[in-house]
Amino acid sequence: MKASLLLAVAAQLLVTNAMFDGLEPLRDAPARGPHHTTEAHFNRVQRGKTRAQLIEEAESGLHIDIFNKYNFVVIGEPASGKTELVNALRGLPQVGPNVAVAGQAEQVGRPLPYYHPHFPHVVIWEAPAPTDGVGYFHANTLYAFDGILLVTSGTFDEAVFKIALDAHQWRVPVFFVRTGFSAAIPVGTEPSAALAEIRANVTAQIQGRGHPLTTRHAFVISTQAFLDPAVPPADEPRLLAAMGHRAQEDRSGKPRLPEEPCPGLFSLEAGAGARHA
Repeated sequence: MKASLLLAVAAQLLVTNAMFDGLEPLRDAPARGPHHTTEAHFNRVQRGKTRAQLIEEAESGLHIDIFNKYNFVVIGEPASGKTELVNALRGLPQVGPNVAVAGQAEQVGRPLPYYHPHFPHVVIWEAPAPTDGVGYFHANTLYAFDGILLVTSGTFDEAVFKIALDAHQWRVPVFFVRTGFSAAIPVGTEPSAALAEIRANVTAQIQGRGHPLTTRHAFVISTQAFLDPAVPPADEPRLLAAMGHRAQEDRSGKPRLPEEPCPGLFSLEAGAGARHA
C-alpha cells in the first residue's frame, strides 16, 4: 500500500474516532436507571418489576455496564451489513485482530460487546438476528442501551418495526440504517441522485408503517466510507453525530434540541479531525 494511501486511511480513522470525543467517561456519573425512566414506567411495562431489578437483570444477563459505559447495539438480519457496521463504528477493517465476526452473536444467542480501541468507555454491541421481533426487546434487555441501530441492506421487515416500537415506549433512541450505498449506485448515476432515491425509499418504509419516529432517524450509509476516503460518503456523518448527540442528551437529562450544534462531534465533509464550533 502506498504511503499516501496509508496516510489517508489513518486520517479517516481519526475522523471516525472523533465521534466519541464528546462522550466523556462516566466515572463520576450518578447512579441511575437507563434514560431517566421512572419507577412507574418500569412497573407498567414489566409487570411489577422494579427499576433496580431490571438494571440487575441487564448487568447479570449481559454483563453490561450502564453506569460507566456508553452502549450502542446493532441489530439486523444476516447479510444486512450489521457486523461490518460494528467494525466500522470502531474504526476497524473487516479482517484483523479484535474484529467482530459474522454469525457469532447468532451462535451464542445474545448481544456481544465490542470495545472501541481508542475510547474504552464506548461499547458497540452486535445482537443476534431477530425472528418475528415478539419479546426480542426485553429478552435482550435493550432498554439498557444508549441507542439501537436497526440495520438492513434492502427492506426493513416486521420484526425490526416491532423492536422499534418497543424502543419508542421505553424512550431508547433508534436509528434506521440502510447499508450498501456505494454498491447501490447505478453506473453513470451521480452519487447524490442515488442517495436521494434510496433515502426516499427508506423514508417511505418508515412512514408506511405509521411509526412514531421521524424520518430524521433514517440513514443511508456505506461501511467502506468510514475507512476509505475514496468511497463516496452518504449519511455516515449524520449517523455518527446523531448517536453522539442523543447519548449526550439522554445521559445529561437535558431536553433534546434538534437544531442545537453538537460540540465535540465531527463532520466528514470538513476533513479529518474537524469539529463543530
